[in-house]
Amino acid sequence: MSGPRRVGRAVYRALLRLEVSVPGLDGAVTRLYAGGGWRFFTRTGVALVWLSLLGGLVVFFAVAQGRQHLLDFGGSGVWGPVALAAGYVSALVAHELAHALAVKSYGRRVRRGGFLLMMGMPFAFVDTSDMWFGTRWSRVVVALSGPVSTAALAGWCAVGAAFLPVGPVSAVLFHLAFGLYLNTLYNFNPLMPLDGYQALTDAARARLREEASAYFRTGLWRDLRAGRRPGPRQAGMAAYGLAVVVGTYGFLVLALLAWRSRLGEWLEGGWPGRGTR
Repeated sequence: MSGPRRVGRAVYRALLRLEVSVPGLDGAVTRLYAGGGWRFFTRTGVALVWLSLLGGLVVFFAVAQGRQHLLDFGGSGVWGPVALAAGYVSALVAHELAHALAVKSYGRRVRRGGFLLMMGMPFAFVDTSDMWFGTRWSRVVVALSGPVSTAALAGWCAVGAAFLPVGPVSAVLFHLAFGLYLNTLYNFNPLMPLDGYQALTDAARARLREEASAYFRTGLWRDLRAGRRPGPRQAGMAAYGLAVVVGTYGFLVLALLAWRSRLGEWLEGGWPGRGTR
């Protein structure tokens, strides 16, 4: 393989997935669970989480949207986006802590955690591989605990945006709620190897992404060349495989465009010696 091709492949893989992890987190997570994290997994805790999620959605669409506007930070200046970024990072950490605490609720170990870059977008993660020794429904619970907790946090932010006085605080909370709801939808995207896909594969007992992609790339064309008409299952696998391939490259293109836009803004505004327009 030529040098440029190796470099291109390395860049492609880095854009798809690049991670930095920290080992030895199980002790800290165990202490956090014993210190009160277990309360989220009682009947009362689960009920409050779902009440926050569902009630927050109602408040966001029924009240908050009428009081707040996107990209309007209530006169907070540069501190509005800074506070929004800090809140979003904190929510990412809480998302992964929810996964970790769910693992501990089943008596399993959290081996490591860290941050990764997927499709040019930042994520936090924890290693929940010890859950493979649990039941498939326990793995579904662990996979869903992250996005459910994110949506619950978004619900509390929506309540603040709806009922606090109009100003910088409520404006930042509105933007944070909006971003966390988008994050939840993204995590539930069955075309990406994230929480929703993991829960779906555990529930269905199938590696849908891998099997569908393989069938779309090879099996479908083999059947067509042999004159065999794909059945309903094969047609569904082919459609899902096509969506995975298109979705993967589509998200990669969007990530490249997003980073190109950010780098362009930085070069235009922050390059030494460059004037402003």
